Amino acid sequence: MLTRHSFLVISISEGSETGTNTVLVPAEMCVYFDGSLESTVTLHLYYALLSKLSWSTKIQAMNVKDIKPSQQFETYIQETCDRYNLDLCTFHCPVEEGITALVTKNQTIKVIIQGHRSSNQKTCEKIVETDSGSFHLLLVNPVTNWQEGDILDFIHSLSLPYCSVYDQGIVK
Repeated sequence: MLTRHSFLVISISEGSETGTNTVLVPAEMCVYFDGSLESTVTLHLYYALLSKLSWSTKIQAMNVKDIKPSQQFETYIQETCDRYNLDLCTFHCPVEEGITALVTKNQTIKVIIQGHRSSNQKTCEKIVETDSGSFHLLLVNPVTNWQEGDILDFIHSLSLPYCSVYDQGIVK
């Protein structure tokens, strides 16, 4: 039975005959936020869910920079951190190393919510289980089946702020 302290049940059934349920709380979850349109939508969906459940905790977020982003992205990311009350950990390395560094720094993290779409990745499933030997992690991709038009429609229908580089046709 779910209680106020239970937060999210993720059903893992792929590759299993019976499936399993994992119950999570916000302290065990982190949002990957890099300023992209997809990560903006994913962050907003997670924030809306927390708000609906009257959960007023700081949102754990991570960002990985393997190149120096434009000043517009830096400004947008900082404004978004303030707007959504993010506790953002930034790592200057490739994504895989950043995830390892995050989990090493905060061993309560069990889930990273990402804004990856299947059209952006060779393989992108809604839920991916990882096991590095030193930690077990779920990567959750809620917008995996969304098209670019779906992302833009969502952002515009809610008048969500987004990084202005997308209006200029520039992608980081």
